Order: sequence, then C-alpha cells, then structure tokens
Amino acid sequence: EEEQWVNTPWENGSYDSTAVGESDAIKEALAILDEICKTDSVNLDRIYVAGISMGGYGTWNLLMNYSDLFAAGMPICGAADPSKAEVLKDMPIFAFHGDRDSVVPTAGTRDMVNAIIAKGGTKAIFHEVLNTDHNSWSYAASRGDALRWIFSHRRTEKE
Repeated sequence: EEEQWVNTPWENGSYDSTAVGESDAIKEALAILDEICKTDSVNLDRIYVAGISMGGYGTWNLLMNYSDLFAAGMPICGAADPSKAEVLKDMPIFAFHGDRDSVVPTAGTRDMVNAIIAKGGTKAIFHEVLNTDHNSWSYAASRGDALRWIFSHRRTEKE
C-alpha cells in the first residue's frame, strides 16, 4: 500500500526522473530479476518488460535506467522522462495509450515516443488508441500481434 513504481503523481504525465529518484518497488523488482537470472535458466537476450498504468510508468522507468537488461518493452498508458530518450533510441518499444485517458495524460507516452524519434530512434512504435479512456490495455491485449512483436526481439539486436 502507498507504493508505486515511480514516485510521481499519475495525473502529471511526463516527469523529471532526477527529481523523483528510484522507488523501492523498482529496486525490489530488479533484485528479484537478478535472483531469477542467477538461480534459473534464463535467456538473458530475451528479457522483456511490460506494464499498464503505473506499471506503464515502471516499464518506461526500467527501460530508461536499465536498457541494457531488456530486449524490448511494452508500456501501456504510462509516462516517462523525455530527457532520457537518447538511451532508448535503439530499444524496440511498442507503446499504447488511449487518446481520451482521464487518469494518465496521453501526452506522457506521446512526448516520450516523439523524444525518442527526435534522437534518431526508429524502433519505437506508438499506437494511440482512438476513443479510449484509461483501459487501452484491452485494445493492446486484443491485438494478436502485440505479444508476437515483443517476443520477436533479442537484446543482441540492439548492439
């Protein structure tokens, strides 16, 4: 309770990541990932991150700050820090956000993807789901290609 992936108000959309620091939830998730990678048979070239709403914030945060860990990401109705776009220019990203989101501003995703493209990124895809409020995850899940897309990527492609 009272925890979230990124310590910033949802309703603000884009944020300055240096001002919010790293949440305990992100630290714990990374520790769990590290332990799984040490103890289980994990293909390190095929680790993906995805999340919806505040999990979309967490997805962006992990991609921005730990891009070397992931093969691809799928943030859904989240937001991030556009000043960190440079590190994501080679990261395959498939982002979704409803154009009428009343919880997390659509501009949060739009700003981030535009910033990545402005830095020369060509692997970021943004699907702004028309006539949709916060539940753009329903649309993302209904697409047969979304999971095929993410699983088609390997970390070594970015090098």
